[in-house]
Amino acid sequence: MDAPDPGRPALLDALAEALRARGLRLSTAESCTGGLIAAACTEQPGSSDWFDRGVVSYSNAAKTELLGVPADLIEAEGAVSEPVARAMAEGVLQRSAADLALAVTGIAGPGGARPGKPVGTVWLAWAWRVAGTPCSAALRLQLPGDRRAVREATRQEALVRALDWAHAQPRPSGEGGGTAPAHATAVVPRPEAPVALLAGRFTAVEQAVWAEALQAELATLDPPWRLVSDPAQGPAEAIRLAFVANPPPGVLAGLPALAAVQSLWAGVDRLLADPSLPAGLPLARMVDPAMSAAMAETALWAVLALQRGFFDYAAQQRAAQWRPLPQRRADETTVLLLGLGQMGRAVACALAPLGHRLLGWRRSAEAPRPAGLPPGLRLQPGEAGLRAALAEADLVLNLLPLTPATQGFFDAARLAQMRPGAALIHLARGAQLVEPDLLAALDTGRLRHAVLDVFATEPLPGDHPFWRHPRVTVLPHVAALTDPRSAARIAAANAQALAEGRPLAHRVDRDRGY
Repeated sequence: MDAPDPGRPALLDALAEALRARGLRLSTAESCTGGLIAAACTEQPGSSDWFDRGVVSYSNAAKTELLGVPADLIEAEGAVSEPVARAMAEGVLQRSAADLALAVTGIAGPGGARPGKPVGTVWLAWAWRVAGTPCSAALRLQLPGDRRAVREATRQEALVRALDWAHAQPRPSGEGGGTAPAHATAVVPRPEAPVALLAGRFTAVEQAVWAEALQAELATLDPPWRLVSDPAQGPAEAIRLAFVANPPPGVLAGLPALAAVQSLWAGVDRLLADPSLPAGLPLARMVDPAMSAAMAETALWAVLALQRGFFDYAAQQRAAQWRPLPQRRADETTVLLLGLGQMGRAVACALAPLGHRLLGWRRSAEAPRPAGLPPGLRLQPGEAGLRAALAEADLVLNLLPLTPATQGFFDAARLAQMRPGAALIHLARGAQLVEPDLLAALDTGRLRHAVLDVFATEPLPGDHPFWRHPRVTVLPHVAALTDPRSAARIAAANAQALAEGRPLAHRVDRDRGY
């Protein structure tokens, strides 16, 4: 999949198309964002078709001189207030050829905080004309994060509101549209947009990237959805869907209209462990072909590095040793796959053309063979099949979901069932591995190497023995990262399913844990 052009995010493409198709123009008046909204708009090719002007009115004097905001209004209400935000929007509307004017005023850094107006307080206003009469609306935001995060989130919310407004306007009559007369637009009544919540343990940059990707997809739905990052912005009683990525426990409590939860990660074990998750609430996990492809790449790298001894050569390099090792062929190497879901099948299909002897384990001997497995993969079902497969495999690759049955799966007893000199590739969940037992198996030489991507404690503590162990390769939980570009589209498809009353795709079976 091609990377998106950062200068043309999907949300702006949608806004440009919506305004251009209706012959509408946009102007902006910005305080706390310092021109970010106008800059994003003017980076779009052909933006002169729909963007009129942007005013940066950072100081109070600039608000008065450039936009006509009364100085006594600013003195009485404060620069960060609903009346001032509305006056800014109406001022730039009157001074431009725009059909819609956006205005933002807020507190992005600690220097501007006041009692009742903490950092992250932002007023967003938009103004338009109905039959020549100016109209305006305003919304207070309380945004999390540092200065950069607040400014980026404000820009995002302003563009979303502009897109919502544009979608509510009628298209010009006639084939192919045309240019609507300036200032002749009217707001078309429509049902309130359904609301979705984005919640998770994100950095400020991650939060902004996810918000932009999701809102761009949600804006294309029928009806379009509105995305918020704080339940209070919903308000809480209006939130119907939650997009989550390991959110803090309790964040989903107090949402009476919540109808479904869409995980942005593949694993849902932490969500299921949250006692505040309403019983019976539909929960969907992220199943993204892009993640499966990334997992297959990581697994292929680990298998080939272990097969060919590349980790040993890396150790020799550190010791300045030049010593060729015996070369092992793929058809002399047996790989056992634990976990035959979408990711496991992708790994199997990546390995099969290279000629590895492939084994696969499944708990049930009665269930049919999973679709999509390469024909050469031999299934070893049940506990007896697992013992036999562990004793045969040179490389054991773990992709099992975390459930009560797989908690502590790789303990001393299980590791002792592995073939002497075998290696473990652990890419699933940290809680499945008893780490002291693995260290003991490596120290005695029973196992020759371990490639570990997940751990009981993450980030892995700096004093953990894994960091310095010569037979351990550490990855910082990066085997298959969720890509917002593709995952947002999949998540939005479930939002559409929810709106239409259809079952969610990839719904979690809570009893099985996946």
